[in-house]
Amino acid sequence: IAGNQIHEELHKSGTLVNVNLTVPEAIAAAGTKTRFIAEWKSLVYMINLANTLYDELNANVKEWYDRPPPRCGSDLFVALITENRTVLIVFQENMDTVTLIDSHQHTPHGALIAQVPSSHLKELCQWYSGMLRRLYGLNPDCYELSFLYFKCFNSGEMIQTSNLASN
Repeated sequence: IAGNQIHEELHKSGTLVNVNLTVPEAIAAAGTKTRFIAEWKSLVYMINLANTLYDELNANVKEWYDRPPPRCGSDLFVALITENRTVLIVFQENMDTVTLIDSHQHTPHGALIAQVPSSHLKELCQWYSGMLRRLYGLNPDCYELSFLYFKCFNSGEMIQTSNLASN
């Protein structure tokens, strides 16, 4: 999905309400390419990221594993949005890993991928907030967590849903 291209087209057409798209707006703008992606929940925190990111992620991931939505896969994807930057955090229960992906190659420091065992989520959160502070001089007091997953279907169901989406 060409996210930057979609954003530019929406900007040129004047349909952007704000400079940043919400996750539901981005999913809708991508059309059928994202028809199997669902947002579980989205939360905005008006508190310091460095002091709270681990606690908020940990509580929500625990809730996800305890009470998952119907038709979800085992992986949980979290868009962490702060300071006009979005990074992806992937929780893979079957692999017992957490992966943080920052694809911002347009910065002088390039893109990064960091992966830890799930038991080291706190250290990953501390490392990320420290990196924001050291490399970019950022100490965010506001951030958003949008939790996403891919819908699972039994064989045959996906074909019927795909046909309905294209009609």
